[in-house]
Amino acid sequence: MARNGVNAIDGPSSLNLPPYDTWATKAPLDSAGAALRIARRVAEHTGRHVGVAIIDANDMAAEVLAATDGVSVTDVLAVVADNPLGQSDEQTPFGLVRRVAPAAVPVLAGAVR
Repeated sequence: MARNGVNAIDGPSSLNLPPYDTWATKAPLDSAGAALRIARRVAEHTGRHVGVAIIDANDMAAEVLAATDGVSVTDVLAVVADNPLGQSDEQTPFGLVRRVAPAAVPVLAGAVR
């Protein structure tokens, strides 16, 4: 009997780059552990602490399989709602999302607020 993870299996397709045009891929067995390992490795190599989300997305839906502390699942789902990583020729296996504070708008001399 298939469990929830069956949705995260990506089947072979002629749209995929080799060898994934003939191979099926699946989500990590331990998505939470994978997210933690990725965050830890980034910290080890860069000295930066980052949040990591493991997602499964396609042109119809997205699901957050795991996220490290401090990652807003709601924000992640909003960012990937239109599947910016693509489902066909984009071939993007991962994405980097950064929170950016709005820039201060300069006030010109004589300008009325």
